[in-house]
Amino acid sequence: MKKGRVYNKAMLAFLAEHYPKMFVPELTAAFNKKFGKNKTTDQIKSCLSNHNIKAGVRRNRTPRRYENKHLEFLQKHYLTLNLEQLAEVFNAEFKNFNADIESIRACLKNNKIRSGRTGHFEPGHKSWNAGMKGLNTGGEKGWFKKGAVPINYKPVGSERVNTDGYVEVKVAEPNKWSLKHRVVYELHYGPIPKSHNVSFRDNNPQNVEPSNLILMSKDQNAVLNKIGLADVPAEAKDSALLLANLTMKINKKAVA
Repeated sequence: MKKGRVYNKAMLAFLAEHYPKMFVPELTAAFNKKFGKNKTTDQIKSCLSNHNIKAGVRRNRTPRRYENKHLEFLQKHYLTLNLEQLAEVFNAEFKNFNADIESIRACLKNNKIRSGRTGHFEPGHKSWNAGMKGLNTGGEKGWFKKGAVPINYKPVGSERVNTDGYVEVKVAEPNKWSLKHRVVYELHYGPIPKSHNVSFRDNNPQNVEPSNLILMSKDQNAVLNKIGLADVPAEAKDSALLLANLTMKINKKAVA
């Protein structure tokens, strides 16, 4: 019995019509929405190639040369992203460059740009809470000196660490406490918008230095968790957020 075609005429016509106007990630999202499918970008790329569907003049120009700004971008973001993700954010940053995965792979190799990722902790690596005991770590600043009366009283400005590892600061009497990283953020940058949280660049909830605090929407946080990049190192945080924003943009177009 002959199998039905994976892509029917309507699907191929859709790809041929929209490929000149969209990059593959956007095309994939639009295709899945239109036909109720769950194709990956690689599957759509294979279909385009197998059926000789071209993007036209926009993509068939002479290959571009990678300049210093491109190499710096790749060096920075390859620390966090895999090749497919790197290609997506690269093309989003440098519109109309249209570098495919193989082109970027060759550029990385030719310029000796390595990810530096090994998939495991290196010897000597220490977590942020190594050697710490109990939940009071970092809260000693707010303790009363020995002999204070009453012994369990904490003045405004005292600090403590809650069961989730976050520093809290007493902001008012008789017993009003707030998360210190939110207090610090608002003091330096202003009010925290609705549906936003403050995150930590180095993933250490007790490092509340202003430069370590990142304002992040709940949607961004959800995407980062979904793609497994919520806890990347500090130097890779910007790359992860860039990919999250791109993913949100593509998903928004797909449901529009």
